[in-house]
Amino acid sequence: MSIKKIQYTNTIYRTFVALDFETTGLKPDKDKIIEIAAIKFIDNNIVDKFHSLVNPQIEIPEFITSINGITNEMVKNKPTIDLLIPKLLNFIGDLPIVAHNAGFDGKFLKYAVYNLYGKDIITNLFIDTVKIAKQIYPYLPNHKLETIKNHYKLNLISHRALDDTIVAANIYIDYCNMMKNNSCIK
Repeated sequence: MSIKKIQYTNTIYRTFVALDFETTGLKPDKDKIIEIAAIKFIDNNIVDKFHSLVNPQIEIPEFITSINGITNEMVKNKPTIDLLIPKLLNFIGDLPIVAHNAGFDGKFLKYAVYNLYGKDIITNLFIDTVKIAKQIYPYLPNHKLETIKNHYKLNLISHRALDDTIVAANIYIDYCNMMKNNSCIK
């Protein structure tokens, strides 16, 4: 298996995709994606969304359901990952991907792509909002999405892909606004 390392950047982008997955566990080589959310931004504005529950074709462990509320019943009639990955890749294109703990989501994306196509074709740059949150919110007790969501006073559901994607995007947008005088804006 040849999955390339995730390439990270700290560059400020006008156009990007925020991404989040909910999964059956922590291991991308064994666990499965059960929810996908991707939101496309241009100049800090949402221009498009991609969201779906995913049938993992395995049972969702009870402890995972206790975290994100996604049940086996909710996903049983949803599309499988092999049907969603081509649509997701088309949605993302070559845009940079913003994610909270980008290594986690990036590895799940790369494994899903590899399992479908037999090779790792993901060349997108990743922006990790955990690193950014530590930089711009050093006063917070931790840098979990739920803590940052509460800091923003957002009425969102933690551990659901679409809402977590919105929080990650807000972190990146705050960072971009702080860095606006930077010459590396693309």
